[in-house]
Amino acid sequence: VGQIVELDIWIPAGDYSKVEFVLSLDTDQVEICNLPTAQGWGVTFAGRNATAVRQDGDILDISMKLRLRILPAPPQTKIWVSAQNIIGYGAEEPVFLGETNHEITVAEPPSSENFLTALFIEGGTLTPAFHPDITSYSAVVPADCSVPSLVATGAEKSKVEIFQTAFNKEGVCLVTVTVTAENGSQRCYTIQVTKEKIEPTLPTVTIPQQTAEDAQQPIPGSDTQKEEGVPGWLLVAALLAGAALGCAGAILLNETRKKDR
Repeated sequence: VGQIVELDIWIPAGDYSKVEFVLSLDTDQVEICNLPTAQGWGVTFAGRNATAVRQDGDILDISMKLRLRILPAPPQTKIWVSAQNIIGYGAEEPVFLGETNHEITVAEPPSSENFLTALFIEGGTLTPAFHPDITSYSAVVPADCSVPSLVATGAEKSKVEIFQTAFNKEGVCLVTVTVTAENGSQRCYTIQVTKEKIEPTLPTVTIPQQTAEDAQQPIPGSDTQKEEGVPGWLLVAALLAGAALGCAGAILLNETRKKDR
């Protein structure tokens, strides 16, 4: 619809100096653009009546391409174009050469639907949720993902192409989905994909807990038994203090004896 259509018209006119015919259309949904001159013939066109006059002495048939413009019409409409009442003029009386017919079927106009009907990314979730009219998204994928895996479904008769960059050092890549409609119009969707960040984990250190039985064990290398419930270091301190007091008493006693003498 709205496009130019070319129809071939061939008339066996080799034995004639002039040929006349009438173009017939069965509908007003067709507009005649022009009827070009055929090789070796001069063609004039008045209304729907065409006249071809031989311009040289060569014996040539008439071969032309009729250019038509199809006007808006419902799809599958049949249009008939005919070259009727073809008459050849030569040295003798005019001769009826017949007619030629062409049938045109109006096709549906090319689809303009250039949108996605479904879009999802494996291992991730789109943000915001997919909608055909939303063209910009983001998504987070597992940290071990090397190449994002997307599934994109386009409208009927459309073509879908997916392009994506490699992950950069920040773990981000850009995916572009282009939808091309049957009539050539396009729409682009973009998804910024980011890898999950792995948080560093510190090693776990286990500190053994001291039990009551361990606390009551004697100090290694010592034969002194601790009293029940008294720490070993306290017993050692008491023994050292007692020894010091004993030595001090002995010194004082010797000094007293010296004075008495």
